[in-house]
Amino acid sequence: MNAENTPHKDLLLNVYDTVADPTLCPGILDRISHDLNAHGCSGFEWQGDGKNRELTAPHFSGRFEADALALYLDKFFAFEAADQDTFEAHSLAADAIDLVDDTVLAPDLTALKQLPNVEILQKFGILHRAAGLLDKDNTHRARFSVQLGVDRGRLTPAEHHYLQGLLPHVAKALDLGRPARHLVQQHR
Repeated sequence: MNAENTPHKDLLLNVYDTVADPTLCPGILDRISHDLNAHGCSGFEWQGDGKNRELTAPHFSGRFEADALALYLDKFFAFEAADQDTFEAHSLAADAIDLVDDTVLAPDLTALKQLPNVEILQKFGILHRAAGLLDKDNTHRARFSVQLGVDRGRLTPAEHHYLQGLLPHVAKALDLGRPARHLVQQHR
C-alpha cells in the first residue's frame, strides 16, 4: 500500500486490536511509518499541569528506543514543549484530525535546522515532523507525531489524506484502550 490510498481495512482492524493488546502498538506505528516512508511515529501525552507538566511518549515505533526517547524529552524539554504547544494551537484551529507540518515552527528551512532539538534530531536522521491532537477535548492526551527522515521532504497532500482516514481510528482505539492501560499501570 502507498499513501495515495486510504488505509487498508486490515490496518484499521489491527488498530482496534491494540485496545485489547497494547503491545501491538509499535507494530501498527511501524506499518504507518512504512506506508508514509517516515522515520517513525510517536504518541505523546502530557502528565501534570503548569510547571509540573511532563511530556511522555507512551507509544512509539519500534525504530525508537525507549531510553533514548526519554532522554531526548528530558534534555530538550523546553524546546519540545514549545513545539508541542505550537502544534496544539494550529491543530485546534481545525475540526478535522490531521497533522500540522513543521512549517509552523520556523520561518524557513534554515531556521528550522538551527533549532536545538532539530539539530539533535538530524543527527539521528530526522528532519521534518508533523504533529497534531487526536483528542481536541482533552489536549493533554492523544497527541500523534510523524518523524520524517532527512532524505525526504514534508508530508504530501496524499499522505495527509491517508492520515485523515486513519487517525480518527487511532484516536478511538487509544480512547477505548485507556481504561485497560490504567488498570495495567495500577497493578505493576
